[in-house]
Amino acid sequence: MSIEFIRDEFLEGKKEELDSIYKKLSEKPKIIDRKTLFLKRFTLALMGQYKVKKYLHEKHEEIEKINKIITEETRKLFVNEMPMPPAPRINIPRPEINNIPSPRVQAPIPIKTPQLKIPNPIKKEINIPEPIEADNSERKEIPKPL
Repeated sequence: MSIEFIRDEFLEGKKEELDSIYKKLSEKPKIIDRKTLFLKRFTLALMGQYKVKKYLHEKHEEIEKINKIITEETRKLFVNEMPMPPAPRINIPRPEINNIPSPRVQAPIPIKTPQLKIPNPIKKEINIPEPIEADNSERKEIPKPL
């Protein structure tokens, strides 16, 4: 005799989903802040922890050759150009300072303000009532909170 189990496909799907959720939750999260990563790399670079790649001599020599060719060609272009003659000066008549008429401006008349009459404050007598004495016989108790 053999043992047979009843399978429910709906519950099998839930079991697989739960297994995948468990795997995701059990993994260690990788939280890396960009600023901290930059500071780490920057300080390690200051301390000389990274190897510096040296350029291959062939590439470096090719770049130097190209730079020399460019500088020589630009010098030839500038030497062949004729310098431009300076622009002629144009004499513009300027008025003399003494001949300029100055406008006559009169100061406005100051406004006279009347003196303000401030009334005297009203004196008022303050009557303070005397405290009322309470009878101890009529004293009521205040209920206490629970």
